[in-house]
Formats: sequence, structure tokens, C-alpha cells
Amino acid sequence: YEGEEMQTENTNFALLVAKHFSEPFKDSNGYGESIARLSNMLGGGVIVQRFGDLVRGRRSNETRIREGLVTPTLKATPGDLSLVLP
Repeated sequence: YEGEEMQTENTNFALLVAKHFSEPFKDSNGYGESIARLSNMLGGGVIVQRFGDLVRGRRSNETRIREGLVTPTLKATPGDLSLVLP
């Protein structure tokens, strides 16, 4: 962040999914953007999920987020990212 007032102890974490496409597929960036739009549409905004919940195959809920070791600093909806990942 530009200003110190926005700095936190948290860091972003991203899951990268490799997908190799064959013809006639042309727009891999557009495909990725549509997955992000779908995720935001389903969650009414950004979806947050605890990593432990993701690997256990269960959606995160407000209780598990609140009781977790990391305190979210951005507004997000607890959910299940596996519903939107290819």
C-alpha cells in the first residue's frame, strides 16, 4: 500500500491454477477474468476462505474466520472457492 495507515501484518495469498488449452481456445486471460467475475458475483464481492477449510473441502463461515489465526483487514464474504476454481 502507498500509505502506512493501510499497512497490516497480513499478506495476500493466491492459488495459481495451470490450465493448458487446445484449439480453438484463444483468450486465456479472458477466461481467468471470467472466473474472477463469477467468484465475485457468487459471493456478492470478494470471497475469503481459510486454507485449512479449502484443503478439507469445506466452506469457511464467519465463525471459523473469526476464530482463525489471521484477522481479515478487508471486507470479504466467507465461502467455498472450490465452487469457482476450474
